[in-house]
Amino acid sequence: MSVSLLHRPLSIWKHAKKHAHKNALFHHHLLI
Repeated sequence: MSVSLLHRPLSIWKHAKKHAHKNALFHHHLLI
């Protein structure tokens, strides 16, 4: 059970990081 609790924040962090990268690319295209 502790393994899933440790794995969950990591997957959430990776998911948020992926979205942050997409948003950065999106804003970059808007600036161009």
